[in-house]
Amino acid sequence: MRRALDEQVDEAPAKKAKVASAEADKEEDGGAPDPVNWSGALDQVGGDEEFLYEILQMLKEETLDAQSKLRVSVSEKPSGWMNSVREAAHAIKGASANVCCGPTTDSARALELEAKNADGDPGRIEELVRTFNTCADDLVQFIDSKTAQYHAQSKK
Repeated sequence: MRRALDEQVDEAPAKKAKVASAEADKEEDGGAPDPVNWSGALDQVGGDEEFLYEILQMLKEETLDAQSKLRVSVSEKPSGWMNSVREAAHAIKGASANVCCGPTTDSARALELEAKNADGDPGRIEELVRTFNTCADDLVQFIDSKTAQYHAQSKK
């Protein structure tokens, strides 16, 4: 996914979008941030909505894969499990940041940092994985919902 983004999306706007105010992500009712800052994500792809949906589908697959890896790493704790957690979190952090998925990016960043710590607290990592999974589940649901709406409108 990173290669596809690098070929099609300029990095400078990605960095600007990443630091954009959390207000842009807020739901209209003042609630929690949306899983995707839609206008920021569209800006990232030059307004090409079809391309954004393609990228979001790739992100969805990567997110589900990361969740699976995290589940195994945390439940079985094989040798090097913290490194596996760090790698999975790092991959999603970058991919989700490129399309303005603030909550997922933030939770992956926190998880990556804790797993990077040589003395990382396994209990804290498990807590951060739960937080990440909540954000990731919200993201996947958002992507599915937006994609269904997009395809329904395309058929009209």
